[in-house]
Amino acid sequence: MKRQVIAVVIGSLFAFPALAAAGATKTSQQVLAELVQAKDAGDFVANAETGEKAYQLYPSAYPARATVPGKSRVEVLAELDQAERSGEVYANGETGEKAYQVNPSAYPARIAAAGRSRADVLAELVQARRNGEFVVNAETGETAKEVNAAAYAMREALAAGSGARQNRL
Repeated sequence: MKRQVIAVVIGSLFAFPALAAAGATKTSQQVLAELVQAKDAGDFVANAETGEKAYQLYPSAYPARATVPGKSRVEVLAELDQAERSGEVYANGETGEKAYQVNPSAYPARIAAAGRSRADVLAELVQARRNGEFVVNAETGETAKEVNAAAYAMREALAAGSGARQNRL
C-alpha cells in the first residue's frame, strides 16, 4: 500500500508539469491580476455547498453590479398571451409536452422548415467518410482521421499525386 502511494506521488510529480505546460497560456502575472480582480468584485465561491459567490452572500461588501433591465409586466403578459394562442405553453410538466403537441387540432398548423434532400445528405456522408470526418469514438469524440492519421495522410498524398498526374495529361 505504501509503495502504491509513493508510486502515485512520484508519477503525479512528472505528470502535473506536463499537463500544466500543455494548457499554459497565461503568465503568472495575468493569473494574479485575475485573482485580485475576482477578490475585489467578490466573484469567487464563498459557500461551497450552495455555490453562492461572495457578492451574492455579502452584497454590501462589494460594488453594486450593473443590472440588465427586464421586461415590463405588459410585455410579459403579451408574450404569455401569444404563447397560449400558439400552444407554446407546457401542457404536461412531467413529459415536457406543449399544448400544441397534446392537442394539435386546437392550434394553427405548423409549417415544417425545408430540409436538405436525401441525395444531399448521402453526398455529405460519402465526403465525410472519404475525408475521415466522422466520429469513431463516441466517448472521446475522435474522428477516423484523428485515430488513423497516417492512413488518411497517405490517402491525401495519393490523391494529390493523381491530381498532379491528371493535370499533366
